[in-house]
Amino acid sequence: MARTLAETPHFAHHHRDACGGGPETALHKLAKQIIKERLLLFVPRRIANHGSVEQVLPGREKIQLESATLEFRDPQQIVPDLYVTLGGRKLFVEIAVTHPCGEEKIRRIRQHGVAAIEIDLWHIPRDAALEVVADAVIRSAPRKWLFNEAIDRAVVELQKEATAAMGAAANKLTADARQKARAYNIALDSMPEPLPISTIDVLRGIGLDKHIGLEVAGYGCFTTHPSLEAAIEALDNRFAAPWKAVEFYLKYLTGVGVALDWTHGFAISPAVASSWFDQVMEEMSRSSARTGIEETVRWLLDQLPDEERGGMTVEDWLNMINPETAEPYAALLASTARCNQLKLSCAPSLAFSTALALTYVNFWAFRLQTNAIVAWLLLPRRRRRRRPELPCKLRQSKSIGRKSLRSTPKRYSTTPAHG
Repeated sequence: MARTLAETPHFAHHHRDACGGGPETALHKLAKQIIKERLLLFVPRRIANHGSVEQVLPGREKIQLESATLEFRDPQQIVPDLYVTLGGRKLFVEIAVTHPCGEEKIRRIRQHGVAAIEIDLWHIPRDAALEVVADAVIRSAPRKWLFNEAIDRAVVELQKEATAAMGAAANKLTADARQKARAYNIALDSMPEPLPISTIDVLRGIGLDKHIGLEVAGYGCFTTHPSLEAAIEALDNRFAAPWKAVEFYLKYLTGVGVALDWTHGFAISPAVASSWFDQVMEEMSRSSARTGIEETVRWLLDQLPDEERGGMTVEDWLNMINPETAEPYAALLASTARCNQLKLSCAPSLAFSTALALTYVNFWAFRLQTNAIVAWLLLPRRRRRRRPELPCKLRQSKSIGRKSLRSTPKRYSTTPAHG
């Protein structure tokens, strides 16, 4: 029982064995007595929640009670801690000290249709002063609605609104998905021819050309909002997001042994990598051989006089027909093996042509030098100021012939024999 005549209000018990959890029982009784005597109570705000939507209902939180009855027993066999009335309305009040209301009691309260709240006093010290307990019971202690018909009606309305909004969103999503699916179908039907691949010969050489241009899901590269992807895929299984199209293609390559599926990505299989390396090395060899042959032909053409060259270029030579194979030289240079064969077969003739060209150039250089010296000797002595300079082309012929043509042959003398 509670004694209030002492200087400091406190709880007292006749005997520990007779209490049976006395402090909780005493606090429970004191809380009910405070509400009955003061007829004042703060109720929780009425808030309806559904999903992420919250609606606060109007109403007072501080209420002045008309009456409060302890241990009221109604015809429905519900025994609340307090039965209070205000303005003709009823309210059940439950005080929770150690055990809150169970589901069964809450179910019966809801069936009865009377509003009910629960005040939680588990945190109140057992030796707390009277005013501390009174403030907690009336105002500050946590409290919640066990049942409120207005809150339930508001929740039902929120559910209806959410259902209607979901239905409208689903209808809009379906309509947008159908529109996108039609656009995707039109785009697939009007897709242009694929662009040529510059490295198709390399891919064909290692057997990868048959894995190009496959129509995996999403090959149309059509993007849309992520919320529409699943809906469009349900309407047209040819549709997929671009990143899914890449993943489907990589999985296909994995299935045929071209790629390997690792934990954090994909990689080319060792067999394909080895073939690719061999193909690259062969291409480098063919390109080197072709470059060497073209440079040799270009050098030979540069050694011929313009009237004998007749404007012929390396491209003209590439288009000429090889008499042994009856194919243009360009076709022979397109194959590594045939390019090397052509290089070997042309080596003797190229060496002979080079020697012939050098002899031809040396002959004309010697002839030009002789003419220049004879012309100098025919000049009067007073005009012979210095030895004649050779033409620019003859000075440059040192890199072509074995001997320099700039030096004057010893059999010619720059001084007349007589005079």
